[in-house]
Amino acid sequence: VYKRQYQDTLTYYATKALIYDLKGDSERARAYYDSSAAFAEERIDRGEENPAVYSQLAQARAFLGDREGATAAINKAVSIMPMSRDALAGADVLMNRAITNTMLGNQDAAIADLEYLLEVPSNLSPAWLRQHPGFDSLRDNPRFQQLMQGKLNS
Repeated sequence: VYKRQYQDTLTYYATKALIYDLKGDSERARAYYDSSAAFAEERIDRGEENPAVYSQLAQARAFLGDREGATAAINKAVSIMPMSRDALAGADVLMNRAITNTMLGNQDAAIADLEYLLEVPSNLSPAWLRQHPGFDSLRDNPRFQQLMQGKLNS
């Protein structure tokens, strides 16, 4: 039997929100993002300093239209887990910042993080960028097209 790691209420709501968002069902996505934000805020209020919680809060707030809240949450995640502290975990947090910035329409900021992640050891690859539906809004951007082709400006 396959068991998912980190399966909890927050991850459940965040995953359902993302699925409905990608399916184009914004009404259901909004409901799950709202629940995701509420559970993330509850964990933060209890004193949990976890970059994954702040990342999920950032994406929920971005979808819900709270630009300032999303930016504050993702910046908190980066400050908790910078790449200088843990290169792999920090890279995951930067990926979440790129996704959050994409959701907010901050293409230049999102692409800057993606460029950096392709230059250092990380789980990101041009093939992954070509497949990930979360970056669909970047597909017409020439800088993003270069990243998908594996061509970085040096």
